[in-house]
Amino acid sequence: MTKIAKKSDWKNRPLPEERAPLDIDATIEQDAWEKIRVGVVPQSADDKWFIYVDESDLMHVHRASTGTCIFTVQFAPHASGDFQKRWLTGI
Repeated sequence: MTKIAKKSDWKNRPLPEERAPLDIDATIEQDAWEKIRVGVVPQSADDKWFIYVDESDLMHVHRASTGTCIFTVQFAPHASGDFQKRWLTGI
């Protein structure tokens, strides 16, 4: 079974106060969503990203070396059973 990344798996800092919201409306198929929600926990110094999806389906993308959150993406269930990317916020 694949381990799902969670916030406590790696150092992380919140998204900076200064940010730029982008309205994005795209549908993610269910099988792609299942891969996204697993996230990424760095395994070596060569790994650049720490990514996890929280309980509200908000994906957090952090630089592994600093823990700084670079952007977040909000996902929401779609009527088709797929997931919809609702908005992205980043620095």
